[in-house]
Amino acid sequence: MDKGKGTVVQSERLRDQIYRLIRQQLRLGAVVPGERLKEVSLAKKLGVSRTPIREALFQLASDGLLVEADRGY
Repeated sequence: MDKGKGTVVQSERLRDQIYRLIRQQLRLGAVVPGERLKEVSLAKKLGVSRTPIREALFQLASDGLLVEADRGY
């Protein structure tokens, strides 16, 4: 790397990647209507913490794609 020169590579937020993944699964029918989505199981399946899962699920619910239920969506 040259002195004084740096490159910043901005990548997409994890929350946004998970949002897109779940939205695509909804669209393709991989998640069926009425199927419960839980933070813990999704985090384990995707190998990430619960925080980006929670944020993605909240955004999907805000967009009208999920319905929040007791301890899940």
